[in-house]
Amino acid sequence: MDYYAINALRENHAGWSLLRAQNAPLAVSFFMAAFTGPNQRNLGRQQLIDSLDDVLFGLRDAYGEDKFPRQASEYLDDWAAPEKAWLRKYYVPGQDEPRYDLTAAAEDVVRWVENLRGRDFVATQSRLTSIFAVLKQLVQQSETDPEVRLKELQRQRDGIDAEMQRIRDGNIRVMTAPEALDHFQQLTAIAKDLLSDFREVEQNFRKLDRQVREQIAT
Repeated sequence: MDYYAINALRENHAGWSLLRAQNAPLAVSFFMAAFTGPNQRNLGRQQLIDSLDDVLFGLRDAYGEDKFPRQASEYLDDWAAPEKAWLRKYYVPGQDEPRYDLTAAAEDVVRWVENLRGRDFVATQSRLTSIFAVLKQLVQQSETDPEVRLKELQRQRDGIDAEMQRIRDGNIRVMTAPEALDHFQQLTAIAKDLLSDFREVEQNFRKLDRQVREQIAT
């Protein structure tokens, strides 16, 4: 990416506009509390208004009524406006209440802000285990020699038999607390990444659908 591409992002990207917004701390913290924190999406308008009302009440109590003078519904409408595009507002067939979800650009900002805080515990062991498992599967599934693959399967079976015997002998290994925390954090990160992927894939489908409709209209 060169200067011109980065400058174009600065001027046009929804995520960059969120970072530059005056009420960015309010928007980002609310997006964390409503969407990325509980790892959920497709929330109803009234549910979001109630949640944002609670947030605004606490902030006004701390900073005064003039700090955030607008109603919760006005903030939601502003954040979902096409020129902002931090929230996606849409309707589900058969329901009159609009639903909201984070856009991929807004979620990228939330993740970036979360990473600025740093982490007290960095999950590395489970990540390395996952990398080695993927590499191992890649090598095994790419092998065309039947003898090599049979030897590997035999080695795996011998390892399973040995582990079963150790358990019969009462030698049961249990994860330590740091190991369990390591795997739990990786599981949480994967779950958040998966939901983020769903948002981005859905956004790409909507973009393709819009392009196809424009081509048909043309």
